[in-house]
Amino acid sequence: MDPYDMPVEFSHLQALNMAELGFHQDLIHGIRKIFIKEEKIDIKSVTGNVQALVDRGFLLLEDGDWNHAGECLQKALDDSPRNAEAFLGMLMVELKIKYKEDLSQSEVLFDENKNYRMVLRYGDEELRNFVIRANNNVKENAGNKIYEETLRKLENAIMPNVIMECAKVFEGLGDFRDSAQLVERCKEKAAAAEERQKEDMFRFYCEMMDSDDPDKWRQALNYFEVNPKYKNCKDKASELRKRLEKKQMDEILKTLDAVTKIIHEIKQKMNLQD
Repeated sequence: MDPYDMPVEFSHLQALNMAELGFHQDLIHGIRKIFIKEEKIDIKSVTGNVQALVDRGFLLLEDGDWNHAGECLQKALDDSPRNAEAFLGMLMVELKIKYKEDLSQSEVLFDENKNYRMVLRYGDEELRNFVIRANNNVKENAGNKIYEETLRKLENAIMPNVIMECAKVFEGLGDFRDSAQLVERCKEKAAAAEERQKEDMFRFYCEMMDSDDPDKWRQALNYFEVNPKYKNCKDKASELRKRLEKKQMDEILKTLDAVTKIIHEIKQKMNLQD
């Protein structure tokens, strides 16, 4: 069928994406809107009709009309403060969830959400079990995401401080998957990275020590003096101090020779004048 030949009543279905999560629910809802005339509810006129408000709220949720859905559900709670289904709807409004079946796919943790707590407090066993399962699934998904992201970070990390940041994240995950083992792995990798870092620094200053530049000798001396217990830093520091002292003495002698030469030349000129 040519898209232009499609009945106008079906036009809104063209915007649905089969690849998106919730496609089937959107399709069913769209078809229902064609064949079933939805009851129009004036929020202000249904005082006391709590179930009608809740039902209307969930229909508005399916449309993604978060503001009006929240108004309906809040009105239901004003009339029935212990309505667990209304609290569930309010939770879905906050999380921008259209269908309660998709609650377990929320990208936002909600175990501390006040509406979730109210569902647990006032809901029947079936509803409580439903939201608990959804919450557990959300936490597991969040844990998996954090775990995978941190694991990738760890694989590419070479600096000790970055590696230990990964260790803290795995510690926070507790007994999730093999997080405890990864904490130990992080510590081992951080120790090895720190050792490589020390070795690189040591070689760098050894190269500076081998140069002919006294300024580089002084920089190397500072490093070796700060790390006297690492390898033979103490001996190298001693060698550099002697080398700098000799260099200083050579400079003094050189200066004295120059001064002596000048004095000798002055005396020669004075003798010629006499």
